[in-house]
Amino acid sequence: MATPKTGNGIPSLNTEVWRLVYGQALGGGQGTAAYLSHIQRFADLADYLQRNGDSAYQVSPGPDDNGYQAVATDGTATLHLGISLEPLSRQDDPPVRGTATVRLSLPNPYQIIKYAEFGIVLGELPPQIVLTEQVWRALMQPLLSRLTAFIREAVSRWLSIEPDDPAALGETLDDATAEAAEAVAEEAAEVEVEGEVIAELAFVDLSAAFPPLAGLALLAAVPLLLALLAKNFLLHLEITNMTELDIDVTVPYQDEGALTVRPKDSLVPQMGYATDAWGDRTTVRVAYQATFSAMNKSGFSGIGFVLGISPRDVEGQDVCAVISIPWLTDNGIWLGDPGDSPDWEQIYNDHSSSSGELHTQFGNRKFLVDLAIDALSGNNDEYHCVLGIRPI
Repeated sequence: MATPKTGNGIPSLNTEVWRLVYGQALGGGQGTAAYLSHIQRFADLADYLQRNGDSAYQVSPGPDDNGYQAVATDGTATLHLGISLEPLSRQDDPPVRGTATVRLSLPNPYQIIKYAEFGIVLGELPPQIVLTEQVWRALMQPLLSRLTAFIREAVSRWLSIEPDDPAALGETLDDATAEAAEAVAEEAAEVEVEGEVIAELAFVDLSAAFPPLAGLALLAAVPLLLALLAKNFLLHLEITNMTELDIDVTVPYQDEGALTVRPKDSLVPQMGYATDAWGDRTTVRVAYQATFSAMNKSGFSGIGFVLGISPRDVEGQDVCAVISIPWLTDNGIWLGDPGDSPDWEQIYNDHSSSSGELHTQFGNRKFLVDLAIDALSGNNDEYHCVLGIRPI
């Protein structure tokens, strides 16, 4: 089995460069477009992984000969997988425990690093196998091969989807990921010690191994799949929580269009730290994010919905956002207080008209919210929005 340590999705490392790039994105206009277009380069990496299969990865020992790592890059985006098992001195008996790390990165000067890790527990070893230091080391490389095989199979299934129903795209991706996990988990992995195969095992239940990697499909597959759909309007939205509060983000009202992708869990966790596969806690914090995509349902309609933003365990500090991409008029964005008993449809009707602004801001006693869009019209009818939730 496996347990996530970084929750749902793949958070971003809160580095100085990321804060600079994200700050420009929150300003609206070209800064917003450049940021999300940069993020979508992960889709090119998915295409590269599908075309190259196992040959895409370079496998080597981890730092200080601890664990194993696999690296794949298309020359721009890079995927880094790491596996490390807890030392024998920390474990009285099997099952063996460890940590897996997934790191996605884009290069300087606008370096963005997305990072997730999860704890792993290996299945029981056959009774004839004694967990010696040699066997312990031998377990890591085949386990890494299971993880790379899972990503290879998942990417292949994602990019084979024929997205005829935009509203079901997110669910279809989830199903494809689960099927890939089941297929790879059924394959045996060989454990070799000094060139001799001592066991063949399916080490880990991969259906449970990748809850934090649901975001990989959103980053890598969705931009490619949406391009196959003949619709007039596309909207990409990324929400980032930079506060010390757990925040729920919901869509209480849709006026028109279809949400092609939305997180399965409404929770966008508070800022935190991550621990990599080698057991080292990152020195910078991670900011959790939620990704949405939407498109119009016909050539004569637009996209419009309301977001609810609610901090957990805090009363009276909710915020709502309106995003409107009409067919004939300029785009509109708005932030405000929904009130105690909100009429979501009325809120949308009152605030969906364009103000002519590319950026808006609203705050309460707990946090400040910025909402930005890259263009009010034109833009090849593909728009990018960024919503950032920051501490006061």
